[in-house]
Amino acid sequence: MFRNFAEEDTPQAGSGWVSMDDSSRLKAVVTQLQASTAFSGITPTRTFATGQVYVALNDPIGSGLRGGLLLDLEEHLKNTIDPAINIWCEPLGDKNSLRNLRGIEIKSPNENSERGL
Repeated sequence: MFRNFAEEDTPQAGSGWVSMDDSSRLKAVVTQLQASTAFSGITPTRTFATGQVYVALNDPIGSGLRGGLLLDLEEHLKNTIDPAINIWCEPLGDKNSLRNLRGIEIKSPNENSERGL
């Protein structure tokens, strides 16, 4: 049976997670990643007391596999460390060699408004 979680409150980080300093939280995540070979290509980069955990992918992973892998990792960390953990993948820069060769630079709307354009 389908259960709708739209009206549920977002889990808050537990006192154990919140009381740890950044390095202790990062060490706890690294320990859990090392416990499973499925997550060997993922490196945690930073953590926050709110439950956010940022990770970087060591190798390129196709979008079809990446989403499932990150969801599996999030479920694993929620079950082993704290139910409020959320996984965020570090953004990668533009690796398109053609755009880089032509010197095209993409600017956000905020950058143009700061210059009065």
